[in-house]
Amino acid sequence: MKPKLIFTDERDEIVRRLQLAFDGCQELKAICASPAKLRQMDDLDAIFLTLPLAERWGSKPILFKAQILKTKGADEGMPPYVIAGGAFHPDQIKDVRYELRQVIASTLDAVESFNRENSEKILTVGFWTEISGINELTPEEAGHIVREMYEDKIRVAA
Repeated sequence: MKPKLIFTDERDEIVRRLQLAFDGCQELKAICASPAKLRQMDDLDAIFLTLPLAERWGSKPILFKAQILKTKGADEGMPPYVIAGGAFHPDQIKDVRYELRQVIASTLDAVESFNRENSEKILTVGFWTEISGINELTPEEAGHIVREMYEDKIRVAA
C-alpha cells in the first residue's frame, strides 16, 4: 500500500498552491493546519521532524537516511512514530532542492523498510512546511519536487 503524505501550513495561499501541484496524485495532500493540529490528526501514523526536534526520541545523525522512532503517541500529543531525517554532510553546499528531494526519498525508503519488517504499518506521514524545506521554495516548485520524488520512489517500489 502506498503511504499518504500530508503537508501542512497555516497560510491558505501556500496550501492552495501546493494542492494544485499535487493535483492528480491522491496520496499527496496539502491542508491548512498548525503544527499542533498536524501532530494530533487522528489518521496520522508518523510525522517528519529534523534531527534536533526528534532528539527526545533518540534520533542519531545518519547521513542521507531517515530513521523511524517510536513515541508514546497520544500521551505526548504525537502520532505513534516520528521520522527523523535531514542529516547532510557538513562540507556539502546547501541546496534546498537537493535537500527536499533527499528528505522525501529517505522518508519513503524508511517507511517502505519499516512496513516490510513490521506488522504495524505507517500509512500516513505528516510534514510541516517550515521544517521540511518547502518554505524555502515556491509552493509550485516544492510541490513539483515532492510529487516527482514520490512518483519515482513508488514506481520503483512497485
